[in-house]
Parts: sequence; C-alpha cells; structure tokens
Amino acid sequence: MKKGQQEKSKAEKGEKGDKKQASSHPIAPKNKLRTEGVHELKYDRYSATSFANFERDLRLVAGQEFGDLFGYVLEGRMPPDNIPIPFSLEVEHEDKIATLKATIDRIQDIPPDLQTIRQRDELEDAEVTRAELIQEWNDMSEAKKQLMNLQLQEAFKAQMIDAVSNKNKHKENAPKLYWMIRRNMSEESTDKIKEYLAGEWEESEKTQDPVALWQAIKFTHTAYSTGNPFTDKQQLRQAYSEMRMHSGETLMNLKLRFTTAIRAMVASNVDIPSEADQAADFISKLDSRWATLKTQLANDYIRGVSTHPKTLMEAFQLVLCGGAHPTPVHSR
Repeated sequence: MKKGQQEKSKAEKGEKGDKKQASSHPIAPKNKLRTEGVHELKYDRYSATSFANFERDLRLVAGQEFGDLFGYVLEGRMPPDNIPIPFSLEVEHEDKIATLKATIDRIQDIPPDLQTIRQRDELEDAEVTRAELIQEWNDMSEAKKQLMNLQLQEAFKAQMIDAVSNKNKHKENAPKLYWMIRRNMSEESTDKIKEYLAGEWEESEKTQDPVALWQAIKFTHTAYSTGNPFTDKQQLRQAYSEMRMHSGETLMNLKLRFTTAIRAMVASNVDIPSEADQAADFISKLDSRWATLKTQLANDYIRGVSTHPKTLMEAFQLVLCGGAHPTPVHSR
C-alpha cells in the first residue's frame, strides 16, 4: 500500500473511532465524570428494583465525588449556605446572662412550696453562675476584651471563608451531579422523565438542577405504570408481599428494597401497613441467618413479653445491633 493510501486509511479509522466515542455518551458534559459501578436506571416492570440499585450506587459514587451534596438531593433540597452570624464578646456575654435569667425567672414563677429538689438545685446553680459571669465581666480589663473581640473576628472570618467556599463548591458540583445522574439513565427512563416533566424538560436541561431531576426520577421509577391503576396497585401489593431476602444479600440492601417498595405504594395511593406491621414484615423477610432472632421474638410473645419492635427503624436497629446474632451459612 502506498504511503498516501496508508495515511488516508488511518485517518478514516480515526474518524470512525471518534464517531463511536462521541455516540456512546451523547448527553455527557465535556468533562467526563467517574461513573464506574453505577447500575443503569431502567424503566420497566422492575423499575423499583432498578431505582433501588441506582440510588445505592450513587450514594457511594456521588458521595465520593461530591461529598454531602447528593445526600441533600435525596432529601429534596440543596445544602444550606450556613453563613455565620457575626457576634462580639459583649453579645456573647449578654446571651449567656439572658439565658440564665430566663431559667431563674421560670423557676421563681413556681411557688417555693411546689418546687422540686431538682428545680431548687437548678435555680441555685443558675443564680451562682450568673453572679460569677457578671463579676468576671466587671473584672475584665478593656484591653483583654479588645483582644478577645479580635480573636472572635478572626474566627468569624475563617467561618465565612469556609461557608462561601462550600457554597461555591456546591454550586459548581450541582450540574456535574445532574449529568452523572442523566448519563446513567436508560433511553426508556429518559423518555419517561421527559413525559413527566412535559414543558419543564427543556428548562431542566438548562438549569441542570439535580434536585428537580431526582424528584422526577423518584416519582416515576418507584412504581411502574401499566396504564391500568387496578393492575398497578395489585402488582405493588404483590411485590411487597412476596419480597424476600436474597441469598447473600446484605441487610442494608434489603432495607433499601423494602423502603423503596413502601414509597412505590405511597406514590400510587396504595394503603401501606402500619409502622408496627412494617417492622414485623421486615423481620419476616430475613433469611435463615436470622432464624434465632425470629425464634426469640416468637418465644417472647408466647411468654407475654413485649420485645417486638414498633417501627421499621427499631426492627432494623434490632437486627443490626445485636438483637440476635445471625447464624453463619456454612457451605457444604
């Protein structure tokens, strides 16, 4: 092959490679973000499970990449600015005196013969502390007050710098997080979000607001719609009822799937079990590794001892923190 033909062939291969690379992430920003280990978000009859996996992976990846930003997005809000309030030594002193005086006034409003021993001790401590603070303030030289005020001003400046830095960092990372989420959505998921947001979709792409995008994902993907509300509700109830812990599944992942199923029912106006029933249901879905715990709870009930958790969080903490130690699964 002649030299000119070889150069032309290399150029054509390079052009094809560039086109292939460009088409693999048509919506990705210029700076490619790390998204290894993130499941693709899919919209189908298993959307709730896909959403649970998607959220779990993003908690890790986005958490490493953007710190606490994704945690706030999950709560449906951007991080607060936390701008510090300037204060002086005089204001700090007056605040302490005012707090102690409020305590003294509150207890003194109670007739002496009705005051408890604890209230009398609290009153005495407040009066002594207030007197000591006033005496300490009166004895303090003006030079020392000025020095302490300078130190407070320096501390305020440092806090302000940190607050502004965090605010700018969150503002810079918000669109990056938006695209991290978007680039891991399947075509079907993207179409569903477009349909849900309707005329707001183009504005969402411009503002690149991760909060609005995540709220739309959560609303559309925690429950898959067949178009028949009666069928949808029946499938949600069935999915919740038939949920079981997979072999080797972690407790945290089961809880994530469980809460996702609850959220899906809420989103579709399906009546959900009470807090106590959710706790019982969660424990019933544990695999054989927690057989000892189940037996303990059953025996306690027979003996008339109330040890069963009243909420899902209590159930999770009971299993996680040693209500019973899981039985190891031995391979044969």
